[in-house]
Amino acid sequence: MLSQLPVETLLEIIQWLPFTTITSLPTLSKSWAAFIDTNESSIYHGISKRYGYTPKDDPDTTVPPEGWKAWFTHKLEIELRWIGRLPGNPYQVEIPEKVGNFYRIKVDEETGYIINTFTNGGLVVSDINDHRILWSLDEEFCDPLAHCEYDEGYIVFDRIGSYVEIWRRRIDTLDIPEEAWPLEPHNKPDSLMIEANLIAQAQYLDTSRGRDPDHLRGQFAPWARLLIPEDPDDELAFKLTRGTLLASGAYKAFLYGVEKAELQQTIELHTFGSEQLRYVDVSNQHIFIVSALHLNVYDRANGSHVLSIPAGRLPWDFYASPKNQWRCAEETSNHGELGFRRAAPPNWAHRVDYFHAAHVSSCGKHLVIMTLSSRIILIQDFWKLLTPSSTKLQHISKQVDFYIKRPSLELEGYLAYDRGKVAVIGAYGVFVLSLDSILDQLGEIDLPPKDVSLQSLPPESPEHKPSWQNLRLRAVQFDDLQALSTDTISCLQLTETKLYLSAICDELVDGWAENMWCYDFASPPSSVTPAWGNVPIWY
Repeated sequence: MLSQLPVETLLEIIQWLPFTTITSLPTLSKSWAAFIDTNESSIYHGISKRYGYTPKDDPDTTVPPEGWKAWFTHKLEIELRWIGRLPGNPYQVEIPEKVGNFYRIKVDEETGYIINTFTNGGLVVSDINDHRILWSLDEEFCDPLAHCEYDEGYIVFDRIGSYVEIWRRRIDTLDIPEEAWPLEPHNKPDSLMIEANLIAQAQYLDTSRGRDPDHLRGQFAPWARLLIPEDPDDELAFKLTRGTLLASGAYKAFLYGVEKAELQQTIELHTFGSEQLRYVDVSNQHIFIVSALHLNVYDRANGSHVLSIPAGRLPWDFYASPKNQWRCAEETSNHGELGFRRAAPPNWAHRVDYFHAAHVSSCGKHLVIMTLSSRIILIQDFWKLLTPSSTKLQHISKQVDFYIKRPSLELEGYLAYDRGKVAVIGAYGVFVLSLDSILDQLGEIDLPPKDVSLQSLPPESPEHKPSWQNLRLRAVQFDDLQALSTDTISCLQLTETKLYLSAICDELVDGWAENMWCYDFASPPSSVTPAWGNVPIWY
């Protein structure tokens, strides 16, 4: 066949073969081995495009420095670690120069820094690799337990009295004309922000290095200060996504454009008595307000209330039919991968539960909800509930339970959702759910171990396709993470290759708090050297 088909045709055929088949082709004959060796770059470029692993900026022509084979292999290993087929690298994050408990975590993996606020106040930007401090604000300029958001070069954190500060990457502000800065005088940085900036500049800014991007990396400049027009005594929640800041109280939600620091929209909320505000999120089309008893969705186009999903005392199968209810099962012989077992209805007729948090996907189509009992509700294409159709919540959702006995509502976990991965901290550990992994979509890996295959489930009806037919579940192990108390978890953050978490500790060790951990899915444990052959050992 090698001599009968053009090279371009062979390469097109090969890149659509299963990866394990491609890795075995060199063993067929010397001519196949020579062909694969000669065309290795083209073959692995094609495979990378099929998997969606090509660089975003130029998927057709940009060749990674390490070559396409090494690039693809590394990306594939990351995905295999996410689903538990390979071990990752857990470690503790230390910033010895900063005393206190880590509180909130935000990570810019592309630029290479971590942003933290602390229980005793202050904000620190540190290098993602060596953890040296790149820039910081002292305790007097960032309140204790300050909530922090970060997106597209903007840091947003709250101040006592319904104020929100916005800081922008310093390097992004250098060439901005004055007319492009926030226009409203009352939204400009106040004297406290200016004083904080002068102190930070004296400590971290070397004017002799001019616009050196390596020197300015991780440094920020004051951009705006917002006064959220809500009762200062009311609880305030906010979320920053794609240049839009959602700030919500109990009765109104406010949408701001952070670049101009201007109020774009006010939405009257559909309230249910004195429910506690739990979480908020925002997409391009909707805002999501989570209270203990309801998840309410509002249309950003006109501010209308379009959907309400209730919590509380509900039948077991309200969110998903019995065939789509699952619990985590026993660990397999792989590196943290778990199976599922069908969740039998409990002995009690109704289940008392409350919402804890909810996240919307970056595409704005899917929802993940966490309850106080460590139940996860996965809703694929929730927008179908907003259309005049026969689609019901049970048709497009699954629920996974991370409890062993009847849940205790005192146990409160944490949830993160990014790039098709759902991280959960529940009463029984740290878990990651992969929703329709690329390996499952391409049929490149065997079924996960579970008593009943999710893939074999029939649809609810001919017009309703089962949601997320392929779920992968793994446990995330931290050797030095002592007994996990979900009452103390203060943040959980996902990036493309890492999981970060922090927990509030009572004691400082050697002047700093042992309370921030990272699980790196891009590298193996430091004590493990993988064995390589023609066919990867993880298949």
